[in-house]
Amino acid sequence: MKANNLNDPKAKDDAEFIDRLLEQDQAFRRLAEERRREADEGRVSTLADVRRRLEASS
Repeated sequence: MKANNLNDPKAKDDAEFIDRLLEQDQAFRRLAEERRREADEGRVSTLADVRRRLEASS
């Protein structure tokens, strides 16, 4: 099986894409870990939370 190019738009159809990206790109991994910490600390809103706030304000 041919390895996918990480910039290939077809990568969105690849269930393993994010796992490989986290494994292969240390800068991306650090960024993802930092964003996870921010989310765990409540400093980042989930899309579901944003949608609920938007629906409540309508």
